Amino acid sequence: MPTLHTRTHQQGSAVVWTIMLLVIVMFAALVVDGSGLYRQQRMMQSMANALATELANDAKACGGSLADDTPLALSASAQQLLASRFGDQDLAGMQTTAMRTLVSSTGGQHHIEPVGHFAQSNAVTVTLKQPYTGLLMFVFPELSAAATARKEVLASFSSDARTLTLDTSQSQLLSLVWSDILGVPTPLRLELLDLDALQRVIVDVDALLTSLPLAGEALDTILGSEMLASTVLQALRSVESVANSGLAPLIDEVLRGANIDTNIRLRDLIDVVGAGNRVPGARIPALQLVSGIIMDVGKSLNKKVHLSLDGLNAVTGPLNSLLGGLGLVEIDLKALEVELDLDRPSTQVTAPARQDANGSWLGQTRGGDIALKVTTNLSAKVLNLGLIQGVRLDIALPLMVEVANASASFTSAECARGNSNEVRLGFQSSRRLLDLTAMVDVGVAVLGPLLGVDVDVKLGPVPQQQGSGREMWINGYDLETGQVNHMLPPGCSTTNAGIVCDLPDQLELGVAALLGSLDLDVKVKVLGLDPLGLLSALLSPVKLLLVPLLSNVVGGLVEGIVNSVVQPLLQALGVNLVAAGLTIAGVSQPQVVLLEGCGVGICAL
Repeated sequence: MPTLHTRTHQQGSAVVWTIMLLVIVMFAALVVDGSGLYRQQRMMQSMANALATELANDAKACGGSLADDTPLALSASAQQLLASRFGDQDLAGMQTTAMRTLVSSTGGQHHIEPVGHFAQSNAVTVTLKQPYTGLLMFVFPELSAAATARKEVLASFSSDARTLTLDTSQSQLLSLVWSDILGVPTPLRLELLDLDALQRVIVDVDALLTSLPLAGEALDTILGSEMLASTVLQALRSVESVANSGLAPLIDEVLRGANIDTNIRLRDLIDVVGAGNRVPGARIPALQLVSGIIMDVGKSLNKKVHLSLDGLNAVTGPLNSLLGGLGLVEIDLKALEVELDLDRPSTQVTAPARQDANGSWLGQTRGGDIALKVTTNLSAKVLNLGLIQGVRLDIALPLMVEVANASASFTSAECARGNSNEVRLGFQSSRRLLDLTAMVDVGVAVLGPLLGVDVDVKLGPVPQQQGSGREMWINGYDLETGQVNHMLPPGCSTTNAGIVCDLPDQLELGVAALLGSLDLDVKVKVLGLDPLGLLSALLSPVKLLLVPLLSNVVGGLVEGIVNSVVQPLLQALGVNLVAAGLTIAGVSQPQVVLLEGCGVGICAL
């Protein structure tokens, strides 16, 4: 017969086992519920990842013209995608929020901030929230998941990249300029180079940056630091595409220059904005970069380039032909000199089609600024002027040209998506300014030292003018081949250097306006004297005869110098007075960067 102690012990054991069983059942339920909670959390994260990626793919993060600028519409699109992609899941009570964001990665962290306008974004952030109804609902009343997908198109482009269109005569001019800037022992012989082959040499920006001594630093540090021009050229020469090309011997020649150890800033030549620390796929023409480095050396030295062109047949030959066509003979071109004041080289920009917080486009480039003075001194004899025979003219003409060429902005891009490898690009050309001034001093010997005429001629300055600009769309740019699979805009063509476009902005050369401002002050002198201007008044018929002649001669001379000297020279330096130019060297679209679990705020790299 069980004792009282035995019965009490058995009752206690039953209670303990009951409690333990309840605990085991509870823990089992919690394990099962926790597993379900984990599955639900992972499913929500997968949903957020998919929605963010697809919305970014749908041109919502690329600033394309199809982007809807209404935040509510973006969330509505996310809600529709959620229902269509995950309709077989439990979506009860699911709240979906989608917004355009800007992702910047610095200091080992991603900084994600919302933006109000799609043109300022480079990402889409999706947040999902859903009530939890399991056993752990008191601990986790609501589950959430966030994901950010960064996607954008980068374009490498520049304006007025005319160095790549040099012909032999222009190469001679450029050779003189480069040699003067560099201080090389013997002049460069650019006319001996195959420029058509050199213009095909393209350098990868990433490859160039990793060849520089500061390769381990942040991109802004590399571009903003001062470094020797020779260091940049040596790094450029080491890049495989350059080392195995005909550009390598040219760089070796340039490195002989006494002035090549001058500090320059790479950002004056290559600007990478809004693209993080790497720029995969960004490409630039190597020959244009070499030209920019040399011009930047001239700017850093604050050097005015002085050239004497009177022995250069490529320039003086056409000028002599022009003057002969004006009825002048026995031409003696005493001097033809050029002085260049270099303000800045043309910059090659790699940037997304995105605005900053102030609404300014990140991708903006402007052609180089140059002030040019061309001085012509010549004597010419006019054999037949009707009643007057044997008139001799001594002409001194300084012609000033100041030009700030076109700028261009990368204003829109639609991402490639799915199996399509094509993107759509939009650019906007901006202003270009032109200022022409000429002063002519003409001495006319009519009867030798007995009777002469002095003429002061003033032309200009032509007021600075602004073109109307032009919007341009390129549809069907293939990211893999660099070709355009649809029709190019008018004025654009595909070359080995990329897409080259003329951007006329309704701005005439300015010569006609310059000649229209022609003002002659004619003085008639006997034995070199004209007391109180009386002779000029008495011999006014001579003035009436000479004014139309001199207007014709001076006008033709100015126009000839602009067309035969100034225009080729500026083209050789990357400046064009007639039309602005835009060169798109490459377009890339880095892979979508999916930041799983990252919403608005700071997220670790």
